[in-house]
Amino acid sequence: MIRLNTVLLTGIAIVVASWLGFAVVMLRRPKAPGATPTEKKRDSRSMLGIGLQGLAYAIVWTPPRFGFARAAGAMNSEWTPLVIAWLLIIATLMISGVAIARSAIYTLGAQWTLVAQAAKGHSLITAGPYARVRHPIYSAMLLLLIGTGLAMSGPTPFAIALVFFAAGTAQRVRLEENLLETSHGAEFRAYRHRVPAVLPHLR
Repeated sequence: MIRLNTVLLTGIAIVVASWLGFAVVMLRRPKAPGATPTEKKRDSRSMLGIGLQGLAYAIVWTPPRFGFARAAGAMNSEWTPLVIAWLLIIATLMISGVAIARSAIYTLGAQWTLVAQAAKGHSLITAGPYARVRHPIYSAMLLLLIGTGLAMSGPTPFAIALVFFAAGTAQRVRLEENLLETSHGAEFRAYRHRVPAVLPHLR
């Protein structure tokens, strides 16, 4: 028999390790181009979207009630097939999220920025993960949110977190795409027409 805490802590360990991996990806990202302020178009309203996304993560992290862990059968304190499947799903979501984020950030290179921004000389990136979705970093963040929620949260706070994340992501996508359309015109409109925003095959 495996104590309940061992099962729960395994899920938490997967989440924490993945978030550390995500932090490393962010900290080691390519430096932003050294354009002067007059060469940049920035929309600080995207900070509202960042705040809503951050609130979504706060909801699934605090407090850790382990609602999904109970639903997976962890209360039996055994490594049952259901518990193992629960852990594998969490691991797959978290690792995929980190991998997609890393691929997207390094595909963007020095063009990656936190706040919605377009600088003079930026090109429209449509290769790598950007060939599948227009905003793969948000796709990665969604995977990390779902994985964290399954390990740390219960159905009600998880559902609330998804609503906040969707609202924040919609805000950021709208503002970023306004800047991209202004900078790239018809090229971006054609790209937006053929490639979904965040979820593959869902426009």
